[in-house]
Amino acid sequence: MKIKKLLSLLITGVMICTFSTSAFAEFFSVSAGIPLSHTFKGEWSGSGGKVESDGVSGYMLHVKFPIMVGVGLEAYDTNIKAPDGANFDNMKLSTQLYDVFYLLPVPIVNITLGVGAGNTSLDCDVSGGASCDDFYEAGTAYQWWAQFGFPIFPFLDVHASYHDVTAKVKGKDSNDDLSFNGNVIALGVAFVRSE
Repeated sequence: MKIKKLLSLLITGVMICTFSTSAFAEFFSVSAGIPLSHTFKGEWSGSGGKVESDGVSGYMLHVKFPIMVGVGLEAYDTNIKAPDGANFDNMKLSTQLYDVFYLLPVPIVNITLGVGAGNTSLDCDVSGGASCDDFYEAGTAYQWWAQFGFPIFPFLDVHASYHDVTAKVKGKDSNDDLSFNGNVIALGVAFVRSE
């Protein structure tokens, strides 16, 4: 019986906080986030093994204007595991994207949809003293992304985002282009100024 009362009290408290914070119209916001994971969809062309991430680090900064449209910058480095028998080590994919996004006018939760475009480059050590720069040059990256935010106070929003990223590094000379298509999951906070 006590659990039912506690549960109903907790649900009532969450609803009061939710409806009271959603009553404020978002006028301007600044958001900062970090990527938590980067998962690749493809396989290595030579060995056939799956391309795997070994951790990601970086930042995502976004600013939303009063017209519900915003801009942002994402920059992160993803460490890539070398497949068995690879002749490279310490591979890192650097991605930088410039975003444009729109905050949907939905009550209670903040739903944002966006697109981004930028560049990506590969850095690694290759056996024999060479590096990835000798075989590959910077390529292009673009994405679409969705973000779901929950206002916990009238001035603070916690959000999670899903980014579907298409990235390709250009091969030099006779080397083939390498695709690093995948998904990035990120977490962040937004500081909101209400009207």
